[in-house]
Amino acid sequence: MIEDTVEKVVPDTGLVAVATAFLAVLNEPDWGDLYSAFDHAFETALTAPDVDLTQLDAIPELAAIHDAAQRYATSKEAQRKAADNHATWLASLPTAAELMAEVNASEGSYDFHGYTLWRECDGWSLTNAYGVDNCAFLAREGHFEWLLQSVRKGEDLGPVPPYCQDPDDDDRRSPEDDRFDACDSAALLMLERLWPDSPTDDAAAESLFSLALNARVESALMWLLVTSGDVGTEAFDRHRSDAWAFAELAGYLFSCEPMPHLLQDDTELQEAWTHGSERREADRKTTAAKLDRVRHGLLRAISDSTSRGSQAPQ
Repeated sequence: MIEDTVEKVVPDTGLVAVATAFLAVLNEPDWGDLYSAFDHAFETALTAPDVDLTQLDAIPELAAIHDAAQRYATSKEAQRKAADNHATWLASLPTAAELMAEVNASEGSYDFHGYTLWRECDGWSLTNAYGVDNCAFLAREGHFEWLLQSVRKGEDLGPVPPYCQDPDDDDRRSPEDDRFDACDSAALLMLERLWPDSPTDDAAAESLFSLALNARVESALMWLLVTSGDVGTEAFDRHRSDAWAFAELAGYLFSCEPMPHLLQDDTELQEAWTHGSERREADRKTTAAKLDRVRHGLLRAISDSTSRGSQAPQ
């Protein structure tokens, strides 16, 4: 396995910085570290769009990050324009006194941003955007200010039919949600690609003693069925399979530990432990070879980038 000799202090942006960020997180299969590296790449794609992340072909998940960053930038620009348009629209609204004067100057009715005001004997009744009449009665300037405040905030006055209600804000996705999902998905895909056989959190939480004890108990239950003449039954096969699975997992997770005494006087449990230990060693070699290829690819990209004049780590 090659050594990672790139210093961990890197430039804030650029291809070299992204490559070095990934070199720093290849030692252990940690979702949080990988997420941070992909978020670094995401930020680079936003702030330095000239950087071609696809040059880091050792990390194919970066292609999706590049595309997600483009969508994010488009969404943020749309949000900015919408905010500017909203600010312009707010500035165009009349004051309460101006609105009251315009309404009083009209004849029988007055339409105002979805609301309709109807002349009554000494004021105006309000119909909301859903056709519900008599939602309010406006006669003084303060009443018109109340209407304006509702329009500014986008609040509905009066009853709103259930099928016309806006979805909850919690159901509306933001560009930040999409950014998180893109980096999360990329981190999970990279974990699966480089460390497909890493123990799950639940498996890793098992202790060597509990696994060995479970294997021994299942083996004892199997031998009880042997003494009762129930060899080959469904129960016999289940206990035998479970005993093997527990012992094999113990060997896989704790291959660097000596075999527990609970497994040493049972040939089948010994074989299961040995099989698990050998499988773990084979997985380590496979993972090491894949990580070496990724490291070589990243270092090659750094070398190519620096030869073109990019800033390199010391």
